[in-house]
Formats: sequence, C-alpha cells, structure tokens
Amino acid sequence: YTHRDGTLYAFFMDKPSDGRIVLHDVGTTSLGDIQSIRLMSEEAALTWTVESDGLVVTLPQTYEEQHAYALQIQYSR
Repeated sequence: YTHRDGTLYAFFMDKPSDGRIVLHDVGTTSLGDIQSIRLMSEEAALTWTVESDGLVVTLPQTYEEQHAYALQIQYSR
C-alpha cells in the first residue's frame, strides 16, 4: 500500500480466481470514508463492501493482463 492526498493505492500481483480481492487492513482507516474504487488500468468504478474481514472489492469480469495491478481507493476528507 501507499497513499497520497486522500487516495490509497493497493497493489496485487495475480488475478484472484473468484474475481474478488480482500484488503484486510483497509476496511476502516483514518483517511475517511471510501468514495470510490477503481482498477488503475480501467475507467469504471468497482463495487465494494466493508465486511468483518476487511474491504472486499469485486473486480471486472475481464481486464487487461498485466504483471501487477493497482487499485485506486479514493477517500472523502
């Protein structure tokens, strides 16, 4: 993870087989409320929920194959 100006970036290497990624330490942070999440290689916002085990992000059914992926998580201030 890294963050700047109210945006948190989360990186992952492999496409999850179930199309979801769980960020265990991101469900609640001091950055504020989550406003939107998107895959950096895509324009569309992703769906997400905060569950007991962390932030669960549903990835698009298809997206460009890459060596690494980044989620842009935008917070309100």
